[in-house]
Order: sequence, then C-alpha cells, then structure tokens
Amino acid sequence: MEKEDVVALLVVDKRETALKSTNMEKLAFERGIDGLLAKGCKVSEVVTDQHLQIGSLMKKKYQDITHSFDIWHVAKNLAKKINQAGQQKGHGALLVWSKDIVNHFWYCAQEAKGSTDRFIVSIF
Repeated sequence: MEKEDVVALLVVDKRETALKSTNMEKLAFERGIDGLLAKGCKVSEVVTDQHLQIGSLMKKKYQDITHSFDIWHVAKNLAKKINQAGQQKGHGALLVWSKDIVNHFWYCAQEAKGSTDRFIVSIF
C-alpha cells in the first residue's frame, strides 16, 4: 500500500454517541482501526490531530501502534499558545516573534524528515 491511501471511511450518527458530537470522532476512529485490524492489516502508525480522546484511546487500547500528530495542527496550536502567552502582561514581545517561531517550527519539522531526535536537535 502506498502512503496517503484512504483505507477506511466511516459514517457515525450523533445518536450513536448519546447525541454528543465530541464522541463521534473517537467512535469512528475506533471502528476504523478495529476494522482494519480485523481484516489482517498491519497498522504501524496513525497520524491524527491532537484530539484528547483519541490520544487516550491510543495509549490504552493500541499501544503497539505509533501515534503521531499532524504537523499542521501542532503548528496551529503552537501559534495559538504563543499568542495567548503574548496577551499576558509583560509578554507582549512574544506577539512580535510568533510568526517567526512557528516558521522555525515548520522548518525544523521539514528538516527532521520524520526523526524526533533530529527535530529536537534542530529546534534548538
């Protein structure tokens, strides 16, 4: 199988999650992974946004599968946190540097080519 192939597509009705749309993503994710595993697919890595319920599920139920975060969401959340910190008294300089910090993050992620160790070294 090539990278970037769609291997599962599921539809979850809100009524299946006690009308809680926040639980829909977790339910669909779990059904998708379970379906792939039941068909004998070897799932070595899953890349998701930073959804807390999926992160918890990965730690509890799918420990043998590497869980990585989508770099776009990580960068977006980094910018959000820098901007929030910059709003605090005495930290306004962060607002000036926010774009440059996020650009450096993107550059380091690209240069690391998937290696966590190379990313950590290049970020500093």
